[in-house]
Amino acid sequence: MSARFQALVFDLGGVIVQHDNAMLFERLASRCSRSWGLEEVSARLRQGGWGTGTPIRHFYDQLKAEGG
Repeated sequence: MSARFQALVFDLGGVIVQHDNAMLFERLASRCSRSWGLEEVSARLRQGGWGTGTPIRHFYDQLKAEGG
């Protein structure tokens, strides 16, 4: 049985669900074994083109490999 959708909603700008990229990057950096900060994590996100549909799992794998 296939599901049918009437709408697909993208929450660009955090209208429906609040999202704070800076907080996300700081939390990711705090879990890296290297002493990374917001700048290092956000730079890697920008360099990889992660907003283009690439599975976010690949970003996690990159952080794990480079940042411990």
